[in-house]
Amino acid sequence: MIVTLKRTEFRDDGIFGELSAGNLNLVTLEHSYDKKPKIPVGTYKCVRGVHHLANMVHPFTTFEVTGVPGHTNILIHPGNWNSDSEGCILVGKVIGWRDDHTKMIEQSDRKSTRLNSSHTDISRM
Repeated sequence: MIVTLKRTEFRDDGIFGELSAGNLNLVTLEHSYDKKPKIPVGTYKCVRGVHHLANMVHPFTTFEVTGVPGHTNILIHPGNWNSDSEGCILVGKVIGWRDDHTKMIEQSDRKSTRLNSSHTDISRM
């Protein structure tokens, strides 16, 4: 299956977009590096595997975006804020606002689980 990531906003508080995988549509958030993401526009292979993030207690199964020039371990995983990503793609249901007027994504855990459980054959993004 081919997954499409369409970036819609390049902001200081994150790069926001939409991810389509079959009939599953999610909102995305990537860390903003001067309003630029770590992943350049292109086609990448996504590989399912078990990963562990520094702020998580247990390892989890998710997709890694491979072949990103100059970077490794770029994952698709849960998170809500720009600070939850160091270049990974965070997925959620809707975009919301924090009290300090910065954007975030909501319902990330549930949508990340749905993506990982229903799309075992993601091969390209």
